[in-house]
Amino acid sequence: MRTKKYISVETDGGGYDLSISDLMAALCCIFVLLCVSLSAPLAQNTYLAHNYGIEEEKVYKDLKKELGKTLDDWGAEIVPKTLAIRFSAHDSFEGDAAALKVSKDGKLGFTDKLDIFFPAFIKILRRHEDLIDEIRIEGHTAINISENYSEDYESGMELSKARTKAVFDYCVNQGKLSNDDRDWARKHIVLSNYSNSRYIWGKLDDAERAKLLTILDEETVNLLDKELDSQDLLIQVRNIFESFENYSKVEKEVKENVFREFFDKRQEKSRRVEFRVKTHSDELMRQLQAMLGMEEEEE
Repeated sequence: MRTKKYISVETDGGGYDLSISDLMAALCCIFVLLCVSLSAPLAQNTYLAHNYGIEEEKVYKDLKKELGKTLDDWGAEIVPKTLAIRFSAHDSFEGDAAALKVSKDGKLGFTDKLDIFFPAFIKILRRHEDLIDEIRIEGHTAINISENYSEDYESGMELSKARTKAVFDYCVNQGKLSNDDRDWARKHIVLSNYSNSRYIWGKLDDAERAKLLTILDEETVNLLDKELDSQDLLIQVRNIFESFENYSKVEKEVKENVFREFFDKRQEKSRRVEFRVKTHSDELMRQLQAMLGMEEEEE
């Protein structure tokens, strides 16, 4: 007896599944290539920024080693994070003017300090000139804090401009630079003016905290530990003085005098001129932060 032979034919769409698998494999390859192409610049910039950070540390160490003691003696400071050299405006300019202080009664004037500081500063930076993007001479000038914040800002801005220009003119055009250093400085220096928009408030030390706690409540003292811009500071100062209304005339006068002394000391520190070094790593870090959705922090 003859038996029929049946041929088995696959009807489960095997050929169709095979084409989908090939397509998915191709898409995965494309995705991997895209990831590599995007991560490579990020890794490269991270590596460069890290190396520049190491170089920045070398610049700071050179500045600190060669200029640190002198700047300390003058009451100036070097800020490691931003490579900024800060001079107090009180020790640098005549009153609320742009005239640089000159030597008087045997005391060094700002012009004498610049003659010592600036040529050495430029020579140190030129050792690392491949790293240097620009040098900013910054003016931070708050004439006062009054009821009219906008007016204070505008008047402070005019004085800031005049002071940064005066410092630049003396350092580069009149100072004791060699011709080669002068040409290099002119190519790298820019002037920036901030008026009273960037206060240096900082943390209270133990002595300041103890003194303020005798006249202010703990909540207000804690508030003054925070970094405040000038407009916020103006609001807080108003609130503090309004809180004195509950005291007797004598108590109020004592409290206002103590706080005013403290406040004027902090405000005076914010009146300053800075030489701030901007390196190529600053731009690299800005790009990285933009890619990662991070905001750049200012000192």
